[in-house]
Amino acid sequence: MQVIQTSILLKYRSLFTFLQKHVSNVASEIQQSYVAAARAYYETGFRRYCRSLGWIAVSRVKVAFDFVCE
Repeated sequence: MQVIQTSILLKYRSLFTFLQKHVSNVASEIQQSYVAAARAYYETGFRRYCRSLGWIAVSRVKVAFDFVCE
């Protein structure tokens, strides 16, 4: 996401400013689309992170349980 922000979005910053001044509804639609895409990107990453933390917690409990039961 960082690469997209620096390489593409900053390149078209002046175009977006122009759209905001002259066709604000189009600029708003572009902004909403970007926010939705960024939210999906970060939400997916966060879900994967949470799932991996859950897997680590389960595996630690299993190892501790196996150690106690042996």
